[in-house]
Amino acid sequence: MRTKVVAVALLMASVSLVLQACESSGPSPDEARAQLCDETSPRSVVSLPAALSEEELAGYRQQAEALRDADAIADAERLEQATELVAEDDVEISALLDGHVPRSERLEIEQTLDSHGVEEWRYVSPAEALAEFKATFPKRPELWENLELGDIPASYRVRVPFPSFDEVEEALDELDATEDVRAGGGALARARLRAAVYDICDRPIPRILRRFLDNYDKRAG
Repeated sequence: MRTKVVAVALLMASVSLVLQACESSGPSPDEARAQLCDETSPRSVVSLPAALSEEELAGYRQQAEALRDADAIADAERLEQATELVAEDDVEISALLDGHVPRSERLEIEQTLDSHGVEEWRYVSPAEALAEFKATFPKRPELWENLELGDIPASYRVRVPFPSFDEVEEALDELDATEDVRAGGGALARARLRAAVYDICDRPIPRILRRFLDNYDKRAG
């Protein structure tokens, strides 16, 4: 009799453990993918030049972890790798200057960059900016034939690691000599991250995003 009681108790304990496991089990792979597609679906590809925020990157990391918990390992690894490429990428900040800026104010900008540990930056004069614009649109002279020296402002182009870009951007924006400060760079890594999300969500990659990636691959090849 005692043996039967022990056997029944063990059976009930096993059933209880199975029920607890079922109740505590995470989402299925399809459910994890659906959560990714609903909560962190790629933004419009028009925003490719804009850097992703730390909050957005954290969202992608959380979704990758959810995929891994759901045993969608291949999708989790792909999302993790694409996210970390963005996180590791440098961001280029363009600080456009407000008209003619004397050397003393340019020194203030350079001292600000030094104080934030920026090692890679370049001053672009109005003449260089105009020449670059013409070189960008060599077959569209109507865009630049009436431009005069100074119409395209001088700027500082600064490359910083992603984690510190917002701090540097804010510091430059507070200076009187800067008219506009924009963050860019790293568009390829962000494009690949969004393409990975589209693929994991089983959605067609937008034509403009596919063309962007194809053109890069052609140049790289």
